[in-house]
Amino acid sequence: MKMKKAFGLASLGWAMMALLTIGVSANMYNYYQTGMPNAFQPDLYVSHKVQLLCHITGAIIAALAGLTQFSAKFRINHPTLHRVLGYIYIGGIAISAPAGFLMALISKGGLVTHIGFGILAVLWAFATFKALYHVIKGDIQLHHQWMIRSYALTFAFVTLRLWIGVLMVINKGQNFDEIYQTVAWLCWVPNLLIVDYFIARNNNKKILKSNIPHD
Repeated sequence: MKMKKAFGLASLGWAMMALLTIGVSANMYNYYQTGMPNAFQPDLYVSHKVQLLCHITGAIIAALAGLTQFSAKFRINHPTLHRVLGYIYIGGIAISAPAGFLMALISKGGLVTHIGFGILAVLWAFATFKALYHVIKGDIQLHHQWMIRSYALTFAFVTLRLWIGVLMVINKGQNFDEIYQTVAWLCWVPNLLIVDYFIARNNNKKILKSNIPHD
């Protein structure tokens, strides 16, 4: 019964994550229209359109390709497709993370956002290529853990927009730069802390289980 409940909650969580990812990705269509009408577009982005579109395009590719990477059933039943989507995921980040770092240097909100988004871009690339390194080495457990961290940072693509909406409603009248300074950290730090908590908890469970004496 507990297993069914846990599986049901995991499936519901994945479905919500998928819906949010697809919804935000679809909304990014505004950036591909001439003049980018109806898009969140601070003036300073106009002169950096190529970097912006590279960052957005790579993030969309990674966010969508990464959705299938956490299903054990999918990995077992479709190993080749799993690998192909994995490389597409990595390719998306290889495009988006460097472009994101460049955008961080000119991001709205000043030094606080430059640092927040800059660290996000560096950690995103690092976690992803750590995952790649471990799968090449054949260490599937570490590969899986680093992929979880990588996708937690990929999901900042979604949480960034959710937090902006929430904080703008809660803090009506507050200067947008101040909200953006908060979001530059809030969009990824909690994501990473949450997944690292679950990774550590699962590792502790495995250690305890391995130390149980067997007759």
